[in-house]
Amino acid sequence: MEYVIGLIILSLGLITYTLIMRKRVYNEVARLESWKVEIMNRPVTEEISRVKELNLTGQAEEKFESWRNTWDDIVTRKFPDVEERLFDAEEAAEKFRFTRAKKINQETNEDLQEIEEQIKLLLSELQDLLGSEQQNRVDVEGLRQTVKQVKKRLLTERHTFGKAESYIEAMIENVEKQFAIVDQQTVDGNYFEARETVLNIKNELIDIEEKSDLVPELLADCQNYIPAQIQELRSGIAEMQGQEYVLSHLPIETELEKIEEELAEHQKFIEKAEIDKVKDEIFDIKEVIEEMYDALEKEVISKQIIDKEAPHVEPLLHQLREEIAITKEETEFVQLSYQLTEKDLETQHRLETELNHMLRKYEDTILRMKENNAPATQIRKELEKITEKVKEIMETHATFRDTLQTLRKDELEARNQIQEMRVKLLETNRLVKKSTLPGVPKQFWSQITDASGSIQSVAYKLEEKPLDMATIHRLLKEANDNVNGVYNELNRMLENALLSEKLIQYGNRYRNSYPFIAAKLIEAEQSFRSCQYDLSLEQAAEALEEIDENAIENVNEWLKVEEMRFVSKGEE
Repeated sequence: MEYVIGLIILSLGLITYTLIMRKRVYNEVARLESWKVEIMNRPVTEEISRVKELNLTGQAEEKFESWRNTWDDIVTRKFPDVEERLFDAEEAAEKFRFTRAKKINQETNEDLQEIEEQIKLLLSELQDLLGSEQQNRVDVEGLRQTVKQVKKRLLTERHTFGKAESYIEAMIENVEKQFAIVDQQTVDGNYFEARETVLNIKNELIDIEEKSDLVPELLADCQNYIPAQIQELRSGIAEMQGQEYVLSHLPIETELEKIEEELAEHQKFIEKAEIDKVKDEIFDIKEVIEEMYDALEKEVISKQIIDKEAPHVEPLLHQLREEIAITKEETEFVQLSYQLTEKDLETQHRLETELNHMLRKYEDTILRMKENNAPATQIRKELEKITEKVKEIMETHATFRDTLQTLRKDELEARNQIQEMRVKLLETNRLVKKSTLPGVPKQFWSQITDASGSIQSVAYKLEEKPLDMATIHRLLKEANDNVNGVYNELNRMLENALLSEKLIQYGNRYRNSYPFIAAKLIEAEQSFRSCQYDLSLEQAAEALEEIDENAIENVNEWLKVEEMRFVSKGEE
């Protein structure tokens, strides 16, 4: 029984597989058939027939025959072959030869793809031919109009072309001959050759139009504009030399002679309408001439600036020389009272040296200007450098004078600071005596002694001649640090002593209840009486924190309230 069921299942599977494979083959055959029909229904014949509107000779005739033969081969041979292959594929499927059917369909697909490519190429070539004929007609009409315009310009502006006119006319005649060639190629049906000729005409006319535009301009440059500029430059140079300008550093005449030779050569090319070789060079010549104008203009402007600025430089130099001489005397006087640094003395010497150098340089520059030994541009640059350097010297001189004045100012400031520090130290002693402390540590008295000694060291240094302000500034800083240190230390000590005293008073409430607190507070009191206020504060705080974490905070709040009451009474 199981064998029978297995056989039935196997049979059903084979039948299902056969039906599926056959269906696939039939579907592919239907697709290929539809594709073939779609190709056959395309209006290829009608498209090929459009060529008959042209002259069916030459290339047109050859192409027409080639395209018609290609299409006939497709219709009469390749399509029947495709049809037969499709029938073979169906027959193979009927006989369960699915592999063969699949192979036949693949080959048929390749054949149809090849046919598609053939038709695509055919229609593309056809369109090129028809397009060439149409585009040729449009282009030739436009090109003939261009030729008419160029000929008209040659006729109306003949005098601007010179000898180049005959060369351009010859080029136009050559173009007109090519028009005849295009006409003949069209009559002969050689539309592709005609297209090439039309494109060649286009390129030649572009060249002719460029020559028509540039030849008159370039001739005018060579014959009129540039020679006029050369003459103007020579006249300007002669006039400037008459006004005693020094122009020997500008090789203008040599350049002008070279330009005149080049213009003669360039004109020969232009008269033959060979402008490609010279148009860039003529542009370069114009730039060179423009640079010559700029160079001469710079000389004129420089002389104007010299005439305006030079008279102010000499008085400035002499004024600065007088000021530096005065400063030198001040320096010698200051040296009697103050010890100047090597750098300050070098600055004074450098000011004199640099100023003398600028004076000599100015005199040399003015002499060369009067004797016409240097161009105005060079004289101007030298005067500008001198003026700039003089300004630097003036700035350095002003800074140096401020330094001298600062020395006296620093001395007075140092004496004032000594007085302020003495007052502050006296205030420190007054606060110590005024306080209710049982005493102060020996170390504090040692600090007061050191601070007083550092003040005295500065005072002694201020009595020396000459004053060494650098050392005074150093000692002054040390003294100031010592005095401030003593003053700050006293305030800290008073604050800690007061806080320690109040903490001990605050802790008295716990003496009877906590014997160990009483013992620690006794230690704090002993430290307080022995002037160890930091230790006393530490011992009292440790004792109270064991039973009251807020003890220090409460005492601080109480002290703030007391301070506010004291301030209020003072204001009343």
